[in-house]
Amino acid sequence: QSGRYRQVLGNPQARFILAMICIEAIATFGVMAYIPAYLHSRFGISLFHAGVVVAMVGLGGLGYTLFAQRWVKALGPARLARSGGMLLGLSFLLLAGGTDWQWAVIACGVMGLGFYQLHNTLQTLATQMAPTARGTALSLFAFFFFLGQAIGVSAGAIVVDELGANWLFAAPALMLPLAGAVLAWHIKASRRAAA
Repeated sequence: QSGRYRQVLGNPQARFILAMICIEAIATFGVMAYIPAYLHSRFGISLFHAGVVVAMVGLGGLGYTLFAQRWVKALGPARLARSGGMLLGLSFLLLAGGTDWQWAVIACGVMGLGFYQLHNTLQTLATQMAPTARGTALSLFAFFFFLGQAIGVSAGAIVVDELGANWLFAAPALMLPLAGAVLAWHIKASRRAAA
């Protein structure tokens, strides 16, 4: 079993995908945990209603599933990753700069749409990073995703305490478009190398 982990972790492509999923998790789910408390403290809405606003992430994800087949064909994985990162960045900018809680409804819907564009691209790449040890590769993918969430929530607490939630939202607003662009570049470079 340890040989399979070495096989996956010894592959530079796999290490890149695992690093990207960890970064994605830090910047999305790690930060998302603070949205309800932010909406409650800044706009005075109840925590229940703030939680309902965050549930719009799920509706954005549902919107992605309705059009995923067409978008994947039309955009391809590289443009899907880049646009997903840009939508995620936009969603966190809306959260940080919104002057009313209704902006968060739009932001969370856009967040769900962008997240599934970026995440599903990474997930597809994860299934290909070690064809002879696919189960091990996907278990590592899940491990790094959950590790990233834990790191994001822990680091987020420090940022919120020291600088405030707006700075916490500013970080993924910058990180995620960059992550999408880097992933898109990697996909194109891998295709050129394989050709």
